[in-house]
This record gives sequence, structure tokens and C-alpha cells, in this order.
Amino acid sequence: EKKNFIIPAFVEKQFTLQLGDVSVTGRIDRIDQLSDGTYEVIDYKTGDKAGKNVITDLQLSIYALACRDVLKLPVSKLTLYFVEAPEKISAVRTAAQLDTCRDEIISYAREISNSSFSPTPGYHCGFCEFRLVCPASSIPVTR
Repeated sequence: EKKNFIIPAFVEKQFTLQLGDVSVTGRIDRIDQLSDGTYEVIDYKTGDKAGKNVITDLQLSIYALACRDVLKLPVSKLTLYFVEAPEKISAVRTAAQLDTCRDEIISYAREISNSSFSPTPGYHCGFCEFRLVCPASSIPVTR
């Protein structure tokens, strides 16, 4: 990447995106200012690119919303950077797509708040990372 060297505008930029009564907090890996004055959001990925679609990636859409609504940065490019390949895949989001994403996030949050998260004890409890704080952890685990 020496030939493409650019000093980032932001690295690990934190944000809190308020969507009605839902707060989405995150950190954007990198934001570069482009020559036309707009910005490129870059999300680094260390794993395989299988199953990753930059066009539908929710994380990138959230980052674009945060840039538009919180950071007030005009974003013209959203990029997944697969460091092991190395390969960059970019896309854009329209204002309408971002508004749809906003509505989807609010809908997901409503579903989560209306859901029941009652424990379902079983064999898997022995491997659960929440077993130390789970109210059902005293229930014997059958193997």
C-alpha cells in the first residue's frame, strides 16, 4: 500500500447514533478524505471474504448513517478491506438506502426488546460463556 499512502482523516472514530429511543454505538476503523472532499469509510476484515457482501453489509450501512447523521461527513465510498488477500471491495449507499437501514435497525431493536431471552439449559451450558452469570446455571447439565 506504499504507492497508495494517504494520511487517514480518522482512525477508530467513535460514534453514538441515536435512532429514536435506540442508541447504536460503534467505532469506524478508518475514514479517509478523498480528493473531491467526500470521505471513504474503510472497515478492515482479517477473515475470509466468503459470505461478505459490501452492497448489503449492515455494518457499513450503520457507519454511513453515523457519518451522515452524527459526524456530518459526506461519504461517497464504503469499503471492506480484506487484509489477508489483500483486496478492497467498495460500494455506495443512497440516502434512500440509509433511511431504509435506519428503519430496519429500529425494527430489529423493537423485536429484541419484545423477545424473551429465557435460558434453555442443556448440554450446551457446559460451553456457554454466560454460565457464570446465568440464573439457570445451578441447573445440572446433562451430558
